[in-house]
This record gives sequence, C-alpha cells and structure tokens, in this order.
Amino acid sequence: MVRHKLMVDSVRAAVSGYQGAVSGCLERQGSKKTLTGMGFDSAWAVRKESFPDVVYFSTPGFIRYDTEWHKNSSLDFVSVSITGKACSLGCDHCNGHILNRMVPATTPAQLASVADKLAARGCRGFLLSGGADENGSVPLGDFAEAVRDIKRKHGFCIVAHTGLVDDFLASRLAVAGIDAAMIDVIGSRSTIRRVCHLDASPDSYIASIRRLRAHNIPVAPHVVLGLDYGRLRGEIHALRALSTCDIQALVLVVIIPVAGTRMAHVSPPELPQLAEIFVLARRLFPKTRISLGCARPAGKYKSDVEVLAIRAGFNGIAFPGREAVGLAAELGLRAMFSDVCCALSAFEPPAERHV
Repeated sequence: MVRHKLMVDSVRAAVSGYQGAVSGCLERQGSKKTLTGMGFDSAWAVRKESFPDVVYFSTPGFIRYDTEWHKNSSLDFVSVSITGKACSLGCDHCNGHILNRMVPATTPAQLASVADKLAARGCRGFLLSGGADENGSVPLGDFAEAVRDIKRKHGFCIVAHTGLVDDFLASRLAVAGIDAAMIDVIGSRSTIRRVCHLDASPDSYIASIRRLRAHNIPVAPHVVLGLDYGRLRGEIHALRALSTCDIQALVLVVIIPVAGTRMAHVSPPELPQLAEIFVLARRLFPKTRISLGCARPAGKYKSDVEVLAIRAGFNGIAFPGREAVGLAAELGLRAMFSDVCCALSAFEPPAERHV
C-alpha cells in the first residue's frame, strides 16, 4: 500500500498536466468533428456500469518492461512463427519485419521441441503466429495436434494469429484447443487490396469470426487504426460490423512506422480522431473488454494515446507508461499486471500482481 501511494504521488503532477494537454488537443477545430469532455464522460459511465474498478496491464515477454512498479520476464510469454520469416503477402505496413522478432518453428516437431525448451525455462505460454499465405490465412492446420499435445503436456496458454479462416482451418483450431484466436479486421476493401495485397472484403473477416465462434473458439479481434498509410479509412465500419458478432474481447492498436517498409515515414492518426474512435468503441461494446494493444508509436504520442484509452473506459493496456498507470490510480482503478497477451485478460483475468 505504501509503495502504491508513492507511485501515485510521483505521477500526480504529470497526470494533471496530461489531462489538460490532451483536453486542449481534443477541442481543436482542425477536423470536422471534435470530442469534448462529454464524450469521455459517457464512455466512462459505460465502463462504471459494466465492469469492476480494475484495469489490466499486460506485459508479455517479447518486449522488455522494467519499471518501479512491475518487471516482466522475457520467458513468461513469447511469440512463435510457424512460417519463420516467410510471408506471401508482404503487406505495406509490415513486409514480414514483425516475424523477424519471433521464435521460428516451421514444423510440428520443431514446435514441440521449442515448447519443451520454453517450458524448461519457465515459460507459461506463447502467441502462435506466422506469415499469411496468398489467401490471407496463417497456415496453422498442420499444427493442430502438436498444439493440442503441447497444451496437455505443459499447460500453456496459447493464442493464435489466424488471418482469414475457412471452415477447415476453424475445425483444426478447435482440435488444437487454442485459448483464443486473434484476427486483424479491416473495414475498407481498398485498404485490404492496396495495403495487404489481398483479394478479400471486410465481410471476409466477419465470416472468419463467425466460423471460429461456431467451433466455440474465443475470439479477440484487432483493429489497426491508421492502417491505410496513417489515414482512418474503414475502422468505424469494422467496429460496427464487429458489434454484430459474438466476440470475447476487442483490441485496438495504432499503426507504427516500421523501417524498411513502404510506411516507414507515415504519421499516425491525430489524437482527436483516435479519441472519437475510442469513445465509439466503448459505446458499441458496453459489455466487452476493450484493450489498447502493444502496437502504437513511441514517445509522447504513446503516452497521449494511453491516456485517451484510460479516459475512454478501456479495460486494459499493453505495456503502459507512467502517465497511464498514474491516471488509472487517480481514477480509482486497481491495476493488475500480467505477463501474457492482453487478449487473455478477457478470458481469464490475471491475478498476477496488484499495484
């Protein structure tokens, strides 16, 4: 309790300054629509009505997190790619660069071996990912039995990036028994084609979610804000479409300029635009846990976005900064840290570490 009070006191002044700065930014007239404090008030009211006064801070081990209030382990939760560095799409925002940071396991036998080594070092689970094929799917089907056996042997929590899902892949993921499926949902056909080089439509993503749910697989869709070269194009459509689905969590992330890609120099969406989307998301999903995921630009922009998420009544943030942690405390939220993927807090809320 003393440590908690010291942390709150140390960020009180900084949070006060951020609230004023963000409020001023939101009331600029640079865009056609602005968000006043009324929007945040209504979003916060939705949170208070539907959820306990708890905020889940996720710090999976693929990014180092070492602060005065929490330190993660690089082995608690890792990312594994079943395609190594290979991806058939070469999307403009990623071009396979994200795969470079993952542990490669390109055969079921290799995946089993990687799992054994991780378990021996104290790992508790992993994100199962990989590059997409030409149809926009991560080819997970051949790994179903291996994943099932890993879960039985080691008790791992395993979430999977699936890409688009047909009936066969949904059935295989059900065999695997994954804890959750994560799928990036894009609401603009032109963005799907120009950015992801994929011949698909927004309805393809909604159909994939319905297939997963037909097999009782929990789903935590992700929406990348600013995916179309920093512009917001289709994100609201994606959120409205998702509000018609049976999803167990919602994760919002913000486009990151990645060196070596066609979007290396893009600017992310402006804060007033994000604020409107955050509030809309809270209203569209009054009973669904919403998290700000790990992808967002660094620096002051990151801090500002996190403050917006807290004020809009989000339930969780991955890798929160000092301002977000302090503001949550100021607003009476009890922080719970866990070194697993933020999507998992919606299915089995962690009780790892209280602040």
